[in-house]
Amino acid sequence: MSPMNISRVAIDITFGRLGMDHTPYERELNQEIDSLEVSRDTPRVNISSRDVAVEIDMYPMLADLGKLNYRDRRAQMAQEGMEAGREAIAYYAELGDRMADFQNNSIGSIAAEDNAPEMQQVEIDYISPPEFAVQPGELSVELDSADFAAQTTRGAAINRPDYHFQPGQIERYLMVEPDITLSLRGRNLDVQA
Repeated sequence: MSPMNISRVAIDITFGRLGMDHTPYERELNQEIDSLEVSRDTPRVNISSRDVAVEIDMYPMLADLGKLNYRDRRAQMAQEGMEAGREAIAYYAELGDRMADFQNNSIGSIAAEDNAPEMQQVEIDYISPPEFAVQPGELSVELDSADFAAQTTRGAAINRPDYHFQPGQIERYLMVEPDITLSLRGRNLDVQA
């Protein structure tokens, strides 16, 4: 082999380059605040009452004192008239019988007996008390309770956030392949060397 007479060797190096594409992640957080609406009616109380009724009948007591109404006074007078008529008939029948027996009874003694003062008898009688009729009062209370209603806009998912996450991507690729090139410049280059 013959020696190389090389005046110059040029080495060209091409470095490899990597490329990288980056897609960032996506994150989305939404929170829709739920609204809760509560409504209610006003409760109502209905109170109804009936007063106590007291009826006092004074007539039995007044009747015992002799103060009768017209109908009872008329019936009493008719009764007293019948009794007075019976007593008069009995008295005059007895008087007639005594006078008819004048031999045993003198007319003067009969007249003296009739004009003799009578014994007066005081009668104490029971007076009926007034009659009372009481109808008790009545109190009724009715309660119409309040109705409650609750309504939400999101179907009772109160303040629950909506979360969405899409991961990012990284792609690597070779932009320039590495390479080494040797360039020999000069004369007498033995290729086999």
